[in-house]
Amino acid sequence: MPFLLIETSTEHTIAVVMEGQQIVFQKELPLGLNNSKYLASCVYEGLCKLKLKASDLSYIAVGIGPGSYTGIRVGVMFAKTLAFAADIPLIGISTLKCFVPNGSGSFLVLVDARIGGVYVAGGVKDDRGCVRCTHEPQVISLDAVKELLKGSNWIVTPQDKILKPKLESFCPESEWQMLPPNPFQMAFLAEEQLRVGNIAIDGSLELMYLRKTHAEIEKEQMKELL
Repeated sequence: MPFLLIETSTEHTIAVVMEGQQIVFQKELPLGLNNSKYLASCVYEGLCKLKLKASDLSYIAVGIGPGSYTGIRVGVMFAKTLAFAADIPLIGISTLKCFVPNGSGSFLVLVDARIGGVYVAGGVKDDRGCVRCTHEPQVISLDAVKELLKGSNWIVTPQDKILKPKLESFCPESEWQMLPPNPFQMAFLAEEQLRVGNIAIDGSLELMYLRKTHAEIEKEQMKELL
């Protein structure tokens, strides 16, 4: 049965329908943090082209962050609504784990966390394309990530124009790749979650923000002043 993959946490938003190991519909939305507003029309276009209803999908997998707060919420809310209406399982996938390099070797995935530093995860991709996680998703300072960069064959990010100038001098032998989320890796992770029963039948998903929002920080600062 076909299934739907949605990732809206970074500037590179994708909506993909797969059946087995085959992509039957794929669309990368216009680049930018406001791209998630095109999500509903994109998914509708895909289902129409394939002559499918949402209830024909076996499940929906959606990126749960970290990344853009607005992007995460828009993607997850859309996926929740569609999964609930179609009465199909919903699966949450870490955004950072959806990015993999084109080549084999050790790699880090970096996403800008603005004042929070950088979101980072790491892994090793073998010659068969299998990925083993070596660093779980976390948020760390730019100074702290410099140590992790050493020895990585690949640096994968959807934001190389932001992060590369700040960090490339600390990993001169690493190759930088600006890539969108990888639908095959996302599908693999979703199938793993499905096998162990880690699905949200009721539509509840815990989002992976990893840091407080600016509004939450300001609220805490105001409390300290009272």
